[in-house]
Amino acid sequence: MITKKLLVSAVVGAVVAALATLAAVALPAGPAQAHGNVIGPASRNYGCFVRWGDHFQDPAMATEDPTCYQAWQADPNAMRNWNGLYREGVAGNHQGVIPDGQLCSAGHTQSGRYNAMDTVGDWKATTVGNNFTVQVFDQALHGADYLWVYVTNPGFNPVTTPTTSPTTSPTTPPAPGACSAAYALSSQWPGGYQAGVTVTAGSAAIKSWTVKLTYPSAPTVQQTWNAAASVSGNVLTATNVSYNGALSAGGSTTFGFLGPGTATTPTVTCAATT
Repeated sequence: MITKKLLVSAVVGAVVAALATLAAVALPAGPAQAHGNVIGPASRNYGCFVRWGDHFQDPAMATEDPTCYQAWQADPNAMRNWNGLYREGVAGNHQGVIPDGQLCSAGHTQSGRYNAMDTVGDWKATTVGNNFTVQVFDQALHGADYLWVYVTNPGFNPVTTPTTSPTTSPTTPPAPGACSAAYALSSQWPGGYQAGVTVTAGSAAIKSWTVKLTYPSAPTVQQTWNAAASVSGNVLTATNVSYNGALSAGGSTTFGFLGPGTATTPTVTCAATT
């Protein structure tokens, strides 16, 4: 199957296109709490929030994820309010209202809060096949008339343009074997904690992955995202969901979960199908 790379910037545009055509609805008095976004494959602002929301002041972000770093520096509230990026009231003419180069900020909407989303750079993208699913988080239940999804060909480099020399982005050496997984405690508070796992493909592309976290005793999981999880004995097993199972060689994805009590560090293993 020929694979393609889905530009997360374009996915944001898809949400903008959808929300731009909505009819007016009656809402309760008071400020709007949320709207929605595309979370699979992740839009630029949602991806940045998922990867760095719990530790956005980590200096490692500047080198590991520089485009997200500049966005967090520009406006941390834009990252935390990842589901508030929308453009409405354009009578269906979103292409006329949103200029080229401003797709990911929805045409510098909301007083420019999301302008950093338009920055040209090596944003994290998601590799997909000919058939894939777009997952929309419609928190405010606005609904949408349509979605536009843009897919690029293999080898597309968002950093380079016809007037510039090719730019080589830093890469992480492929992990040995089919895949590897790294556990990290994101935060701990009285009565609970949040943890995350980064799954990385080895020297060849993979189609799906399964991560097992073995604890000293039976773990309890209250909520999981970007993975399907189950517990048997003292082992937490997490498998990919529809939008993050296929990874290119050396590519990675993350999933996270919430648990009660005090976190303990598990032994982590990863298996994949190629």
